[in-house]
Amino acid sequence: MIPELTDVLRNTIVDVRCTDAEKKQFIVEMQLYWSESFKSRVLLNASKAYVMQLDKAQDFELLQPVYALNLVNDTFEKSPEMANEYYHYYKIVNIKNTQKQIEGLEFLFVELPKFTPQNRAEKRLHELWMRFLTEINENTEVVPRELLENELICEAVGYMEKAAYTKAQLEAYDKWKIAAMTERSALKDARREGEKIGIEKGKIEEKLEIAQKLFNLGISIAQI
Repeated sequence: MIPELTDVLRNTIVDVRCTDAEKKQFIVEMQLYWSESFKSRVLLNASKAYVMQLDKAQDFELLQPVYALNLVNDTFEKSPEMANEYYHYYKIVNIKNTQKQIEGLEFLFVELPKFTPQNRAEKRLHELWMRFLTEINENTEVVPRELLENELICEAVGYMEKAAYTKAQLEAYDKWKIAAMTERSALKDARREGEKIGIEKGKIEEKLEIAQKLFNLGISIAQI
């Protein structure tokens, strides 16, 4: 059975890809239940994001790091020595000298059930984010004021509101985006055409100037 469009859209909105001013990419994914195959999916998505930066016009030196942040609402590191560790940071390193690293891909896993705030400020922020993760969804009509008072959570609510658009609203948004892109493209084409005309005009003026100099030297118009 083919899933409904709304289900497909809802599933695709779960993963978030962000790019900072230095073109570094951050892939954020939330997982309700842990499975060993999830690690393979994280590796695949991060690798794809890294490779997709490169095209024929670029050099390998231009590739920027990709960081995969994964928030897991489950416990997967159950060994005694990792019982209190909720934050797991992986890099590609030399097994004999972990200071030596192949840069490009880094992976972070956070086990949400293990996280315990250490002070009042952390507890308050943790509470707000946990409320956002558990209370706010595509059906939310009124967002609690205390969530909107936090700048970052308020921004996250804005993204959630966009994700909650109806099919008709998404189509209208896409039409607006396409219209804006078309207008921007038309402006670029007009600017490019203007530059072309300017270049051609400059060439004509240059030829006329050369012709005038040759005429001043006594060369006939026919020869010129």
